[in-house]
Amino acid sequence: MHLDLYSSNMVHRDELIKLQFYFFFYFFYKLKFQHLFFLFYSLFAFVYNYYMTYLIFVLIIFLYSGVTVFRLIQLKEYFFPSIFSHFDYPSSYIIFLRRTEFLLWGLWFLFVLLAILGITLQINDNWFIPLSIILIILTIKRKEQLKLINYTPKAIFILFVSFLINYRLIQYGEGNITVALILLTTSFQFCVYLFSTYLANLLTKLYANILYKKTEKKILNWLNKDKNRKVIGITGSYGKTSTKEILAQLLGLKYKVLKSPKRLNAEIGLSQFILNSDLENYEIIILEMGARKTGEVETMVNIFHPQIAFLTGLAPQHLATFGSLENV
Repeated sequence: MHLDLYSSNMVHRDELIKLQFYFFFYFFYKLKFQHLFFLFYSLFAFVYNYYMTYLIFVLIIFLYSGVTVFRLIQLKEYFFPSIFSHFDYPSSYIIFLRRTEFLLWGLWFLFVLLAILGITLQINDNWFIPLSIILIILTIKRKEQLKLINYTPKAIFILFVSFLINYRLIQYGEGNITVALILLTTSFQFCVYLFSTYLANLLTKLYANILYKKTEKKILNWLNKDKNRKVIGITGSYGKTSTKEILAQLLGLKYKVLKSPKRLNAEIGLSQFILNSDLENYEIIILEMGARKTGEVETMVNIFHPQIAFLTGLAPQHLATFGSLENV
């Protein structure tokens, strides 16, 4: 037996899709979510020939559990050891243990039993109105969280890949409610976003290798033009920024000094900073070099070739990603 809720043949399917299209464009635009507005526009072209309601449901997945998961991943800078170390504390598992999560699993078990009895429920275009109401409520509820997301190219890639995965799964499941309930759970979305992040990290690594070679070439050319030019690297568990600022002030009394911006201490960010800077106007470059795992400082040394290095101090605050104080 198949249950088809909200069944109606009064509106032609193409007309219904157009109505849904204009409604959501207006809705997102009025809420001033320009990033969602343009994302929705790009995705609409992809899913137009399929069920529009699936798109709405996937957006609900993003707002219900995807936002929370992605915010965690982004706060941990897409770095897997940092992401997993977040769960070293039992209280961190609360995102998987909310009451609504238990409700979803309970409903899933119920519908599995009904499916065994031959009773199935599927999501289709006629679910548009109730799902639209849920989407509006969730969008308003998550408005502040959406603003906290930093919509970088890498972030957009992860969101887009996660969207495609969820959309394809609900499509292959033909809107089956048991599949839909699993997709809504935070634990499943955690796996989806981890996979998308892994793909993004692979692409970032390929891009980074090209970036590093260009940066190293520029640094070496700059150093070779004048033997008095210096690159100073500052690393350590704490005090890097303050040391950099003090050193830049002191050296600035006699030399033309270029220092890395605040909170910029990773390989890619520093490489982009060097490539975008006119080094010929400076005599000394001071770079703050952070690290989350063994080998990262060595990588930066090979890229920027510092002649002078400052180690501000060592502390156990990075044990979660380094593994031991000896590695730090």
